[in-house]
Amino acid sequence: MNRNTLIIALISSLVGIHSMAHAQTSVTWSFASHKIGPRTFEVHLIAAVAPGDWHIYSQSTPKGGPLPTSISFVNNPLVQLIGTPKEIGKMHQVFDDVFGVDIRYFKDSVDFVEEVELKANVKTQVSGSIKYMVCTDQECQTPAPELFKVSIGGD
Repeated sequence: MNRNTLIIALISSLVGIHSMAHAQTSVTWSFASHKIGPRTFEVHLIAAVAPGDWHIYSQSTPKGGPLPTSISFVNNPLVQLIGTPKEIGKMHQVFDDVFGVDIRYFKDSVDFVEEVELKANVKTQVSGSIKYMVCTDQECQTPAPELFKVSIGGD
């Protein structure tokens, strides 16, 4: 391998490593639960989006647009999901010329909140995964699904 080929390979590797590291930090997730009734809890899946032009798409982003956020829960026989996750945050909606649809997204942060009810007075966990896309006007990233596990019950 000549010197120029080696330099190009090294630069390509460094750019790839930088891109992977950047993708891992564009959204930081945190998870929590709050008791709201005797056996009822809110499970919070909170996305903190990197500053600048980064944004994460709403669950309600229409087909034909960018990848909407989707949340999947692992079946737990001790837990009943109540409805679908709500989105708490400042939603932006704009027509996107590239996709030809109205897109919905959040900047800075969004809290996806799922209400759950325990079927018995026990301590257990709600777990699952979040698929999402995060973009700026110049680039998009589709990281690996984010896995979550949140404890509920056991008071």
